[in-house]
This record gives sequence, structure tokens and C-alpha cells, in this order.
Amino acid sequence: MVYNILILIIFIIIVLISNKRLRIFSFKPTFLGAMFLLSLFIQIVPGTILVSFFDYPMSFGVDTTISNEVKIETFRYTFISISALLFIITAASVFLNFDVDLIKLETRYLRAKLLTFFSLVVILVKILSVGNIPFLMVLHGDFDGAALAKAQILKNEVGFGGLFIGYIFVYFPYISLVYAYCQKKKQQYGIEVFRLNLLLITIYSIYDMQKSKFIVVLFILFILYLKFSKKINYWLVTGIPIVSIFLLCSFFILLHNIPMSEVFDSVFARLFIGQTEGSFMIYQALTPDISRIAYGMPLAGLFGISSVDPAAEIITIFFPTAGDAWINSNSYFQAHAWSIFGDLSLILGPLFVALNIIGLYFLKELFSKVDKAYACCVYIVSILTLPIVNDFSYFLFFKSWFCMIVLMLFYISTVKFIEICCNYKR
Repeated sequence: MVYNILILIIFIIIVLISNKRLRIFSFKPTFLGAMFLLSLFIQIVPGTILVSFFDYPMSFGVDTTISNEVKIETFRYTFISISALLFIITAASVFLNFDVDLIKLETRYLRAKLLTFFSLVVILVKILSVGNIPFLMVLHGDFDGAALAKAQILKNEVGFGGLFIGYIFVYFPYISLVYAYCQKKKQQYGIEVFRLNLLLITIYSIYDMQKSKFIVVLFILFILYLKFSKKINYWLVTGIPIVSIFLLCSFFILLHNIPMSEVFDSVFARLFIGQTEGSFMIYQALTPDISRIAYGMPLAGLFGISSVDPAAEIITIFFPTAGDAWINSNSYFQAHAWSIFGDLSLILGPLFVALNIIGLYFLKELFSKVDKAYACCVYIVSILTLPIVNDFSYFLFFKSWFCMIVLMLFYISTVKFIEICCNYKR
């Protein structure tokens, strides 16, 4: 008990210091602060405390199979890891300005239109290439088929994607939306371009019935609103979370065919408990194995190397009869890191995540020489969508860096190339 109290005291001290630097709990947050608020203090911290100390029930009664020792161990690993991550980033923020001054970004109307056009192309190519569209299947009453089709899309078994190019399909529409929003705030005649982007991203967010995608859109727009606003509209601040919860409820009703009487319990359990359930199961059922390092390794298949996602491995242990539609169980990245490195993960896990964030800052500074506004939009989307929940391999192999490089190269080979050609003809 004394050890747990000490961990909690250190955690609170570091959070207070980090909040002063990153403005985590603020109506004027930094982009990093906003990401930490959602990923850590909404999705991870509450659920970890509720399950570890208050025996809050997990999905399908899994909490009854988790020992009290593992529950306490999960709390310790999670809170030590979060403390280490916040400490490293806060220390780095003394020397590096991780935030972006949106007011100083010089956007261009032509670029906003070109980005929107290529966003449309990316979205059409992706949707048309997947075959069965989960949203349409749900409308026809095929809930099981929609869940399976959704899982195939998530696992990149259908549709265009794959190594490196997949980053374009995942992130580019968000970047176009952010750029259009910045353009709209600076020049009012850009509002039509923004509305078109909003329509496109809405379609892209619901076609595969992934509950998180449209919430990400609302989250990004909400943070952009806070960053630009001189006077906060508290009705809007209250309304956006309510709309987000309503949308989550709608997805649960459509995809899982859950009765209205149970949907709110399912949504709140998913939001506060479901994002950390995998951590408890990983610590309970797995033992650290360095061979798991191969999971998510770029080009691993070319060398005959393969490994199973720990978050998917535990599904086969706790739910052996689960179908292919159940891919994994969400967990804080520390649990995935622990399944590879053991106790050493308390150092390596936060360190790799912090290095990814620091690297994104330097890449943003580098690519700002090409186009500062676009590079900052890529940086903003990269930060706000960092997969703190679930995917340690993203940080272990510095995929965030590759992602930013690919998105910049795509921009140079499309929008920038067209601009150069037009200027040359003149």
C-alpha cells in the first residue's frame, strides 16, 4: 500500500509540473497536452484505477479471471510509465517548443483546394477498393457481415494500403481538413473548401463503422477551435462531448445491435474501461518474450519473420471461441512493451514514445522549409492521433517518422509538383 501511495504522489507531482508546461487541463491546451488529456487521463487513468482498486467489472466478466496481484501490478506499471513519459517530454519542452502557433501559419486558397481534391481521390480509391462496405451492410441488416468486413479493413486484408503507402490513406484526409480549417479561419472565402473537407471526412469516418474515426475528427476540430478562439463558447465546449457520446451510442446500436437500455453502459465502459482492459489481460496471461519484437516490424515478412500482436494473442486465451471479427483488446502501450522487454520496458517504453514525439518536432522544423503550413498540419495530425493506446510497435520502429516523411513526399509529388508546373508555364 505504501508503495502504491508513493507511486501516486510522484505521479501527481509530475502531472502538475507537466500541466504547467503542456497545459493538459486547459481550455487553451498545447497539441501535446490535448493528446495526453484524451489518451492518458480519459482513456487510461480512470479505467486503471477503477479496475485495480474498486473491482469495476470488465467486459464479459474478465475481471473475475484477473488476480488482485495483477490488478495492482497493472496500476504500478501504468502509472510509473505515464510518469516517466510525462517527465521526459516536460524536460524536453524546456528546450523545444512542441506547440504550433496557428495564427502565424500562411495558408493558400489554391493549396487548400488541391489538398481537398487529392483527399477526395484518396478517399474514393480506399472506399472503392475494399469491396464490401460495412456501413451499407449494416443498413441492410447484416450485422455479422459488417463486423467481419470491418475487421478485414482494420487488418489491411482488403483495400489499398500496405507498407508506407497506407499512411496516406489513414492520415491525409485529416491533414486536408486541418489545412482547410486554418484557411477558413484566416480567409472567409475558404469556408466552402472546409465544408467539402468536412463532408468527405464524415463519409470516410463512417463507411467502415470504426467508432473512433469520427470521434477523432470531432477531437481535432475541437482542439483547433480552442486554439483559434479568443473567447470560448462554453455551450459549444459542452455540446461537442455530448455529440461525441451520442455518435458512439449510434455506432454501438448499428454495429452491435445493442438495445437502447444497455447502450450508455456499453459506451461509458468502452470509453473509460475498454481502452485499458487489454493491459490487465496481458499482465495476467503472458510472459515477456523478446521474439514479440517482430510484431509490426517493417519488411519483416521479406525475411520470414513474424509475430502475433500481444493484444490479439490474449483474445485467443481469454476468448478461444471468438470469431475473426474480434481483432484485439485495447491496452496502454506499456503492456505491449512489457510483453517484449519485461521490467526493462518501464525505461524503454516511455523513452521510445518520447523519441518519436521529439523526432516529429525536428521533422516538422525540417519540412517547414518546403511548406511550413502543410508541415505543421501533418505534425498536428500526427501528434493528436498518436496511438498511445494499443500499438507500441508504432513507436518501437519509429513509424511516426516514416509517416510524416511519406505524407510530405506525397504532398511534394502532387500539390507541390502541380504548383511548380503552373508557375513554370507562366
